[in-house]
Amino acid sequence: MTKKMMTIRSEDDYYDLIESSGITVLVLGENGEVWTDEVLRLLEDEEMHVDFFPWPAIPELRLQLELVHYPVLQIWHSGSLQHEFVGYHCESIKTILQHI
Repeated sequence: MTKKMMTIRSEDDYYDLIESSGITVLVLGENGEVWTDEVLRLLEDEEMHVDFFPWPAIPELRLQLELVHYPVLQIWHSGSLQHEFVGYHCESIKTILQHI
């Protein structure tokens, strides 16, 4: 049985997720776009659960967070932003994931 590694979220979920206890991995990006897909694949290879926010479905959140480029990878721990990458940064992401 395969474990579900990604949950698609709406912008209404964002603040609840980042304030939750434990580690939360969020990806904001365009579904089917090459760099977003690479970030998601990398996280899947590391068996990380991801909460995915499709870019077209989060216009208000993008404005609030002043996001203009994707993919955005955020790693939160109990309400505190630990890491954020905008764009694809394979080696940096792999290094961070080793320490989670």
